[in-house]
This record gives sequence, C-alpha cells and structure tokens, in this order.
Amino acid sequence: MTHRSRCRGFVAVVSACVAVAVVCSGRWASAESAAEKKIREELAKPTSAEFNETPLRDVIKYFSDLHGINIEINQKKLEEGNVTLDTPITKVLKSVSMTSSLNLLLGDIGLTYVIENDVLLLTSVESAQRDSVPRVYDITGLGGAADRETLLKAVELVLDRSANGPDGKPAPVASRLLIFRDKLLLRGSQPEHDRVQELLLRLREAPRATAIELAPPPAVEDTTARKPRQAMKRSAR
Repeated sequence: MTHRSRCRGFVAVVSACVAVAVVCSGRWASAESAAEKKIREELAKPTSAEFNETPLRDVIKYFSDLHGINIEINQKKLEEGNVTLDTPITKVLKSVSMTSSLNLLLGDIGLTYVIENDVLLLTSVESAQRDSVPRVYDITGLGGAADRETLLKAVELVLDRSANGPDGKPAPVASRLLIFRDKLLLRGSQPEHDRVQELLLRLREAPRATAIELAPPPAVEDTTARKPRQAMKRSAR
C-alpha cells in the first residue's frame, strides 16, 4: 500500500508540473492554419543562396519569392538589436534546409524567427524566448526508461542557451523540459521546436544494430565410407 501511495504521489507531482508549465507559458501551441502548414513545409525543403554584402531586405525578398511564403519583420525588435533592413548579409548556402539557412543567416546578426499570424516573422532571440510555447512530443520507441536522461541531454544541446523565464531572467534549460511516460514536454521558441523535431526524427532514423547471420560452413564430402568398397573391387580383380 505504501508503494502504491508513493506512485500516486509521483503521478500527481508530475501532473502538477505539467499544469504549471501550461500556466506559465500562457498558451499552448494552437492548431496550425493552412498558411502555417505551408511555412513549415517550406522550412523543411532544401534551398540554395549566395549573398555578398546583400541588404537584409533583399535577402528577405529572395526567400519569400523563392518559397512562396510571407516573411515579415518585427521592426522594433530589430532596432533594439541594432539591425536594420540595410544590414549587409554575406553567406553562401548550397542544398541545405530553409530552417538551417535561416539559422545561419539570422544567427550572425542576432536574430531568429517565429511562425506567427500566418507569416514567418523575423525577430530578436529575446523576443522569441518570451513568446515561447509548450509542445508535447511522442518519444515512444526512443529507448527505455534508462535512456531518458541521455535523451534530455541530447535535447538540451539543440536549445538556445540564452532562454529567459517569464520574469525575464535567464532560466535553466532543464526547467523547460519534462518527460512523462512516453511524452516529452518542451517549452521553447519556434526555432527550438523545429530543431527538437528534427533531432527526434534523426534519432528515429538512426540505424539499429542487427545480428549477423553466419553462413554455414561448406559441406565436406566424407570419403571414408567409399574406401572399403574400392578395396573390395581391387581384390575382386
């Protein structure tokens, strides 16, 4: 009875943690609209670009026209980071996903992106973190209970280190992660969720070790049984 009571208490604590995460986040990631789904599909597609001191406004227009999605900027947040539409961009990208392209381009000037109001919005990292939302991932099949700590560390590696809590102060990465049974709960920004989703996909695609079936040894012809017969034939002659 004592063991069962402890189990119930643990479940209650975990459920409470999930509830606190929801309340602190202010909102769950809502269902995607057709425009948001289109943006996610384009973010996963490979893209190529070559920029040489190209103004940011032209970079935005290039990706918007190439992928057929609306890309907007949070002008106020850009100004706070001393970034303007005339900020020069120099980068060569070949056949990498649009997500990786944006991470490389925007990371150099201290920006990131979020999907908001049916557009891809360029904003500051701090603003994206303040607008972070919780999302639940199914981790069924990604190892047993003994592998959960390793999985959490792997997820931490792809998260932004400058994450801030609701009070604006830096929050430990681990405080935004929770595993309950076969579900991973993460409170993070849009780029973080994109990276975690890609990480989990890669982990599922990782080749598994398979047993190698050894071929049976070649059959050796037994000639001992024929020797007496040959001897008998010779003696008969």
